[in-house]
Amino acid sequence: MAFYLINQKLTKGIDPPQALTPEMIPPSDRGVSLQKVRRFWYKSQRMLVSKAAQETPRVLAYLKVIIISRKMKVNYKELTKHCSIHVSK
Repeated sequence: MAFYLINQKLTKGIDPPQALTPEMIPPSDRGVSLQKVRRFWYKSQRMLVSKAAQETPRVLAYLKVIIISRKMKVNYKELTKHCSIHVSK
């Protein structure tokens, strides 16, 4: 549908409609309620927050090693070689 509307604009100068008619919306997307959209959005946000929470300790440990290596003026690789805790990137 999008390609058709773009082609109409480019070849015939016909502007696309401001709103799609029900016939222009794919059947699988018709009737999607605002509640379903909100549920999907909240679920995706929860997943992102959960992933960030899982990564936080690892990222903090990595940052601490970087800060220590800079304070000591030691190369990160050298520091992790001699460190009992190895932090992967």
